[in-house]
Amino acid sequence: MGDVPEPRFDPEPRPIDVSAALAGIAFEAKALGDRLQEVPTSDWESYAIVDNSRVDVNWVARHAVRDASHHLLDVQHLRAELGRQSI
Repeated sequence: MGDVPEPRFDPEPRPIDVSAALAGIAFEAKALGDRLQEVPTSDWESYAIVDNSRVDVNWVARHAVRDASHHLLDVQHLRAELGRQSI
């Protein structure tokens, strides 16, 4: 079986500056919205082929928002779970 690998993460969580993290999320969300507003109407029909599937600008925009929302929900669930644990 071999040796047990070393953990990939520090055993102690690093402190997080919540205000900075929230500001970063707000900045990135605004940047995405601003960039999408710059896409000319005619370019929304542009597409690329990825793994034999047609991927258009609308798909990319929806996926960017969905992925970010999914990760934020993960953080919300983690915070709720950590709040239930006694420290």
